[in-house]
Amino acid sequence: KELNIKVNDFVLFNVANLIKYKGHDDLLEAINKVSHIIPNFKLFLIGEDRGIKKDLKQKIYDYNLEKNVFF
Repeated sequence: KELNIKVNDFVLFNVANLIKYKGHDDLLEAINKVSHIIPNFKLFLIGEDRGIKKDLKQKIYDYNLEKNVFF
């Protein structure tokens, strides 16, 4: 309930500190390409920010995924 996950939601968790080489950029790009196929997805990025969270937030905004991607 706290995460607002519904029964039909497709939920993904990525557990990795937010570091450039962990591939969060690639993950968001891939998610953006398939978001029209699975519109009810939620992606949770779990990890300590090591300097890229601001850039990831911008990419999420640019891809219009603010309602689907959470930290």
